[in-house]
Amino acid sequence: MSIVPFPPPVKPKFKFINLFCGIGGFRLALQSLGGKCVFLSDIYTVARATYQTNFGELPYGDIIKLTNLDISDDELDRLIPNHDLLTAAFPCQPFSRAGVSARNYLGQSHKFKDLEQGNLFFDIVRIARLKRAKVLLLENVKKLSYSRSNKNYSYC
Repeated sequence: MSIVPFPPPVKPKFKFINLFCGIGGFRLALQSLGGKCVFLSDIYTVARATYQTNFGELPYGDIIKLTNLDISDDELDRLIPNHDLLTAAFPCQPFSRAGVSARNYLGQSHKFKDLEQGNLFFDIVRIARLKRAKVLLLENVKKLSYSRSNKNYSYC
């Protein structure tokens, strides 16, 4: 029998989901405050294995498989549990100064035109709109902006 180094709280104070969870930095902090993770995802195999070792749960893989347009809002609502807090540390490479420079040099798309990583923000937005968590905690990605007032997504 293996012992999980960071078990969930016995009597949670709130529930959260952990998108693009990596090895669990957000979870570690939120568990220490009494939070219970009810859904998690990450596409990277090594990060998922480390997360499972640390927390005893294997993250769901590619979030796009749940948020693609073939999945209805009703189905997505059933697949993602209700939660008080949504955390996400989505890839920042398409937006960062270094990432944009590298992609420009290589002739690759960047920012929202990067269809592999640059549009993952919209998957977060879809889940947030549907589930209406009380709080969103997103990794700070410089050069990214979202204007709710006119529903226009832009980048600086």
